[in-house]
Amino acid sequence: MRARVQGKQIGIAVGIVLAIVLLFDFNRRLSDLHRLSGQLEKVRASGTAVMHTQEALLTRVAYATSDEAVERWAYEEGRWVRQGEHLVILVPPENITPTPAGILSSPTPAWPDWRLWWELFFGEQ
Repeated sequence: MRARVQGKQIGIAVGIVLAIVLLFDFNRRLSDLHRLSGQLEKVRASGTAVMHTQEALLTRVAYATSDEAVERWAYEEGRWVRQGEHLVILVPPENITPTPAGILSSPTPAWPDWRLWWELFFGEQ
């Protein structure tokens, strides 16, 4: 009879240890799930940003290859004129010496000597 009681106690002890091990494993798996869910959200956000960037780039490519964009570029670069306009190209003379820009100085105020000494000792009032 005593052997039966010891067998039950050993079985209960093994069951408790097994339950504790399973509980720790379950807790570890929940922690992994939480960490992986956070990473999944980051990857989804990054993927969404990449898709928006791709859409914007495709829109820019579509505009750049349109006739309107080519016309605008040619007109702004001066390679093309519209109907009724005349192209004028300014050619600079060959032997021009550039005039150096003079340095403009502001005139200093003419203060009396006593005023300069006053400013030196007492500062601006």
